[in-house]
Amino acid sequence: MKFLIGLMCAFSMALWAQEPDAAAEQEAWMAFLTPGQPHTDMAQWAGTFDVKSKHWMDPNAEPTEAEGKMVNTLAMGGRYLVSSHTSSFMGMPFEGMNVQGYDNAKKMYVSFWIDNMGTGFMYTEGNYNDQGELVMTGTMSSPMGDLKVREVMTTEGTDKQTLVMYFEMMGQEMKAMEVVMTRTK
Repeated sequence: MKFLIGLMCAFSMALWAQEPDAAAEQEAWMAFLTPGQPHTDMAQWAGTFDVKSKHWMDPNAEPTEAEGKMVNTLAMGGRYLVSSHTSSFMGMPFEGMNVQGYDNAKKMYVSFWIDNMGTGFMYTEGNYNDQGELVMTGTMSSPMGDLKVREVMTTEGTDKQTLVMYFEMMGQEMKAMEVVMTRTK
């Protein structure tokens, strides 16, 4: 019995010794919750933008084109950029919403997209490459199952962004969409 009590005490002390230092944990949480330079960089995209888009349903066919608006606002103390999109798609009204942020723990940008063309979600994450492009990869829900997605965002100053989206279909990546967003004057 003494051996069992001694073993339990040793186990308890080992667990106690592994508890993180409270000051270090508090410092980590403060770094996690504090907006940094990536959040400041995102803030420059707040505003209203005119949108021109091209959509490819078949890589061998001509794209469908549409025009619309995007309104970007900052949320939660500048931690997130919330984008509301309105347009049309194949003759139907289109609404979409994106929430983008920079995750200080993951050290990468994250994005969450929903729209009225379905009931699914798209989640992507990524960072800027050496060419200054924001490259995000992830998955999008569809009736055929989850689709792999890759997005490449390029910018011209703070007034123009171009997003090119690719889907992986049957093991092949295909260009699905190109969206040019220009700040409304």
